[in-house]
Amino acid sequence: MTTMTTHVDRRPAIWGGVIFGLVIGGIFLASSGGQVWAAVGVAILAGGLFGLAVDYNLHRQRRAAVAALGPAGETLNRSDVHDALSGPVAKDPSARQQQLKIVDLQIAEAGRAGRRTIIVFGLLLFAEVVLAITSTPWFWVAAALFAVLLVATPIQQARLRRRRAELAAAV
Repeated sequence: MTTMTTHVDRRPAIWGGVIFGLVIGGIFLASSGGQVWAAVGVAILAGGLFGLAVDYNLHRQRRAAVAALGPAGETLNRSDVHDALSGPVAKDPSARQQQLKIVDLQIAEAGRAGRRTIIVFGLLLFAEVVLAITSTPWFWVAAALFAVLLVATPIQQARLRRRRAELAAAV
């Protein structure tokens, strides 16, 4: 049995890590009394770790897409996923089945990460609120981000279930 592998474009993960590092470095610099090198170190460390984590996650998702969709998973791009998740229901039965498989893949991914994601975002929200109260008001920015992510997680899962029902009804 041969195993399908695919190359994952790592640029989005790297740029996400760079942007995240700059934001964290900026927040740290604003709250650290001007210790520039400390902020640069935190930015590089945070950005690098975030970039690696996102890169690993993207690679795992791409492998899951190839496993679920076969050879079509290797060429799956953003527009295919966007069309499956929010575009019109395809009239062609094979294209509609492809959309259904993509939505099922997204539901499986959300299900695996669901409870863990809510717990992590809840703990991070709590930590950021504590830091904002005890340290500097700049941490309210991060607290707001984690509050939005905490609320968006179950909303996204419900949206995926509705889309699956819509696609299944059309089959």
